[in-house]
Amino acid sequence: GGPTFFNTGLLLNADNEGQVVGVLAHEIAHVALRHGTHQVSKANAIKLPAMLLGSVVGGGSLLGQLTQMGIGLGANSLLLKYSRDAER
Repeated sequence: GGPTFFNTGLLLNADNEGQVVGVLAHEIAHVALRHGTHQVSKANAIKLPAMLLGSVVGGGSLLGQLTQMGIGLGANSLLLKYSRDAER
């Protein structure tokens, strides 16, 4: 669970309270379906191999750091796809 936040823009731009309720229900569904937890698990599953590969390639060297960054960027692109899928 945990807190769910919204900004005043939601209240200012909603035409009626039904729209506010709809947005809040949508966000609560993300919590109930544990989308955030799944994203963290997927990210952690990618981080460890990236750190190991970066260490093997170059330890603390620039090449090792660039390897880790490259894998991280690729992983972020992949995880964004999963995030978009959760919106369906």
